[in-house]
Amino acid sequence: MGAVNLEVQMGHTEFSVEFLVLDINTIYNLLLRRPWIHMARAVQSTLHQSMKFVWKDQDLVIHGEWSFSNRYAPIVNEVSRGCDFYTV
Repeated sequence: MGAVNLEVQMGHTEFSVEFLVLDINTIYNLLLRRPWIHMARAVQSTLHQSMKFVWKDQDLVIHGEWSFSNRYAPIVNEVSRGCDFYTV
C-alpha cells in the first residue's frame, strides 16, 4: 500500500527505518527487513524473540513480548500422526 520513514528507538539508540504498509492480517506488529538489521549490525533470534546489537561498546539485548504473541492461534495447526523423527 505504501511506505513511511519513522524514527525507531531500540534501547538508547535511534534509527531511521523505512516501514512498508500492508493491508494483511498478521501476528506481528512489524517486520524488520535486512537493510535495517545490517545497518544496526544486529543479530536477531526468532526462536528466543530477541535482538542483540552493540551500542557504545555495550551489548544490548531487546526481548519481544511473549504474552502478545501467545494471544494468536498458530497459522498452521500441528497434527500428530504417531511418527518419530530422528537425525543422523
